[in-house]
Amino acid sequence: MQIQARDAAGNLGNPAAVIIRRPRLSDLDRAIALEQHAEDRILAGDLAAARADIDASRPFIKQQLAAAVKLAAKAPGPSPDAHHAVIELAHVLGLKSLARALTKPQTLGQATVALSNALAREIALAGWADENGFQL
Repeated sequence: MQIQARDAAGNLGNPAAVIIRRPRLSDLDRAIALEQHAEDRILAGDLAAARADIDASRPFIKQQLAAAVKLAAKAPGPSPDAHHAVIELAHVLGLKSLARALTKPQTLGQATVALSNALAREIALAGWADENGFQL
């Protein structure tokens, strides 16, 4: 994630990278870390390494998605938590695929937006899982 601050006179400062860190305990945490690296590499202009990080993060999301689908299927009745996790993880996987496909010089802006949206959804999902005791 990148931020810029303004001073009292309204001048825009230099961009600074911000990384949100959680203890890396789950596959979701590892995917988040890889996407943060991919964002940093896009900002540095290393698109091949950014694509590699995105590719490396996708199996972690696929594993979490498969586990959430299995949990939803095993539930004796409707499982809103498992369904929420499935929907969010499917969105994240789609956004990652889109970001991967768009990570080229001519579509870099769209790739950054897709990657940022995937990362925001993952962080929100991780927070939701922590608050609700849902194991991801």
